[in-house]
Order: sequence, then C-alpha cells, then structure tokens
Amino acid sequence: MMENHPELMEVGHRGFAPGENDHTIDQRKIALPLEMRESNGEWYWAASFAFGRPVLEERTHWHKRLDAQAAETYVDFGKRRGVVNTGSGYFKGYRMPLTIFLVPRLEWYVVGDAMRIQQLLSRVTHLGKKRSQGNGKVARWTVEPSSEDLSDRRPVPDPNGTEVAGFRPPYWWYKSWTSVRWPEDDQLACNYVRRGLVGSMAD
Repeated sequence: MMENHPELMEVGHRGFAPGENDHTIDQRKIALPLEMRESNGEWYWAASFAFGRPVLEERTHWHKRLDAQAAETYVDFGKRRGVVNTGSGYFKGYRMPLTIFLVPRLEWYVVGDAMRIQQLLSRVTHLGKKRSQGNGKVARWTVEPSSEDLSDRRPVPDPNGTEVAGFRPPYWWYKSWTSVRWPEDDQLACNYVRRGLVGSMAD
C-alpha cells in the first residue's frame, strides 16, 4: 500500500482515507507478489498464518489521559465557559489491558515471488499492536525455499465452516469476513492463543 496506494494510507477517523468508502475499495488492487487461490467462489492469497510457539505471556496496560497542565496552558475558550469531558468522548481516559506474547521465531509458508517478497518485508519493522511503543520489533527477515507447501494453513472460505473470520487483507474489513474452515495445525501461533495453551505452558 505504501508503494502503490500511498493515498489510502491517509486514514480518516472511520478507518478509510478521505474521500474513500467501503464501496470503492477493491481488494484485488492490493497487489501482493503471491499466488491467488480460490475456495467456494472466494479468492485468497497463498500464504499461511504464522507458525511459531509463544514462550512467554505477559499482561500489561496502556493508558490515555488528558494532559491537564498542557490544557490549562494552551486551551482558550475565550469569553465563553468551556468544559473538557474526560468521562466520555474524544478526551476520555483509558486504562486498557494488553496481552504480549514472546515468540522467538515466526515462519510463514507462501507461494510467490521470493525476491519481491523480500523487498516488501524490508519495510516491515514491527508486527502486531502498539508498534509505535516498540512492541513486536522484528530482528530480521529471511526468505528461503521450502520442501513442502504449507501455504494452506490459514482460514479458508467454507460455507460449512464453524467460525466467521477475515480471509484476505484487510482482515478487519467486514467484506473480508465469511464462514471459514480453520486449520487445526498445532504449530500455528494463533492456535496457541485461540485454545488458551500459552498460559498453561509449564516448560
């Protein structure tokens, strides 16, 4: 998106770029150097979810608070009486829990152009949430050939699937949601979380 559609990176308050809406986004224009596959009339990328085993689970919190000192210094209501509402709305204070998993190594299996994939990955320095605060820092990326194709280890569209999930990016977009068949591979990092196995690890 940074290379081909930088205008869509200017995200508005609804999660879309100014002037865009959910009817004008064409997911096929989100070009990736990956093979496209089809299942039950829906297309998806030939890319697995991440393989990896979390070795530590930690609970922390992030906070959002109004800077009262800065507000007193810079806010000017003029001759009117003003109120800054910190109980709701934009200036509401938050203390939100955040679960962090320590994963020494993650692997994905894909079918595509290795050189182009390496070029794109060089732009990705962090993974997951709260990247601006240093979480999810990537030490290095390595792209190498594999003797087996595990790119199907991912949610695949299936009308008989037992879960509803995103099956192509952007995964948060409601048009990416459908009934899927979830892979049961225990090596997938997401399955540790889904099944609550991380907190029960004793080794």
